[in-house]
Amino acid sequence: MSQNEVSLYHRQFEVLRKAQGARDFQLVLCVGAWDDMGECLMEILEQAVAEEEEKGTFDNFPQNRL
Repeated sequence: MSQNEVSLYHRQFEVLRKAQGARDFQLVLCVGAWDDMGECLMEILEQAVAEEEEKGTFDNFPQNRL
């Protein structure tokens, strides 16, 4: 998994953060894949979320984790 793959999520998370400022909502992230790529995609998303959490991107979102 490359840093480039993880950074693709940054812009999407930034848009969600700005939307949260305009209207309160709960953010739910989900990865769905029918083949072996599912595990890889999940790892990429987890790394991207971890990096955004360090930056405080999700500070205004409710923290309900499953």
